[in-house]
Amino acid sequence: MLRALWVMWAFCLIPSVVLAGEGAAVAGAPVMRSQPSLEVVRKTIVAQVATVKPDWVLLDVKPSAIEGLYEARFQNGLLAYISADGRYIVDGELYEIRKGDVVSLTEESRSLERAPKLAAIARKDMVIFSPPPPQATKAALYVFTDVDCGYCQKLHSEVPLLNAMGIEVRYLAWPRAGFDSDTYRKMATIWCAKGNERNDLMTKYKNREAAPLNVCEDNPVAAQFRLGQELGISGTPALMFENGRMQPGYLPADQLAPLVIKTSLEAKSR
Repeated sequence: MLRALWVMWAFCLIPSVVLAGEGAAVAGAPVMRSQPSLEVVRKTIVAQVATVKPDWVLLDVKPSAIEGLYEARFQNGLLAYISADGRYIVDGELYEIRKGDVVSLTEESRSLERAPKLAAIARKDMVIFSPPPPQATKAALYVFTDVDCGYCQKLHSEVPLLNAMGIEVRYLAWPRAGFDSDTYRKMATIWCAKGNERNDLMTKYKNREAAPLNVCEDNPVAAQFRLGQELGISGTPALMFENGRMQPGYLPADQLAPLVIKTSLEAKSR
């Protein structure tokens, strides 16, 4: 059975869930006899969205698993499902009943988008805590972090445990308070430092210790914040695995490490 909550553009977006079963159909649903071209759909959606949200930039649109409904991805991180005429939107997860399980098609799509973008980030643009020799690196964990976030601090205190289990932690900046904040200045100071000083500053700030600020002009903090928005981040810590899957929020090291290794193997088998 297919169940959907349609929401008019006129006032607001209401989160909802769409559930699609294999081979399912909706009783009494209209038959879609023809579909406009994807380029026509794109132009229509852009024009319709611009009438109410001119700052929303459409990055990609493609057919969804439901005929007549399109998956639209915006620069602000929103992934939504929109009718071909751009009048209706479903803001929420699209699930498929697949082989006795319920699978989020939305998260699958987001993961496919995230994985290559994460892999393309240069090591010099991250603050990396690697397993010390002779421990081999088994998998990598990307963490969008905020030095003043309590759960980010808690996670950081467990980085040595993750390292001991073969997990390399790759930090990216996501200052929740914005660019005109002490948090931003602390994080810019970290990324403006060189070599191991970055790691030392990350630990100091997350231990709530004072350290001199030094904000350089060419730091990547703002760019990483925008990337996080595009990837669907709304809070920290945002944990991302090599296959693009996201785990929002803190997990204890003993629960997190097996997930990181499992998803790394999945990414390498693609």
